[in-house]
Amino acid sequence: MKQHIKQVLTRELKRLEPVTVWQNADGSYDLFGAYRLTSTDQGFTVVKQDRIEVDFCARRSAVAWCIADQHGDRNLAREVRMLDAVIDRVRTDIDLRGKIKGDHEFRQVISVKLQPKLVHCRQLENELDRCVRLAKRYQRGLIK
Repeated sequence: MKQHIKQVLTRELKRLEPVTVWQNADGSYDLFGAYRLTSTDQGFTVVKQDRIEVDFCARRSAVAWCIADQHGDRNLAREVRMLDAVIDRVRTDIDLRGKIKGDHEFRQVISVKLQPKLVHCRQLENELDRCVRLAKRYQRGLIK
């Protein structure tokens, strides 16, 4: 009886593998039977079938990339990867410039000069949000 239950469960888990996300004991995640998502000091690394390694700054970007790649939407996968990287660079630039020391007047000049970068970063984040929503639609089966 136990063997039969084990066979049924194994078969069902294999059938569900393309749509599941599993957290491993080491804190990494296995996604859709083809990807492993691991946290790093710089963000997250996705390994696809032990061959392709892709780095991301945000977990949601990494998962959206996996979904887009799984569904064969190379344009969406490329856009998610590019937006994640650009947002990280812009945020780093904003953080570094925001930490510059100086008198009150100098800090005001820095603040004014940062405004366009802040607006640009928000626009990039909105575009990434759009990509993530599109990936969610893929995962929910709303896009074939």
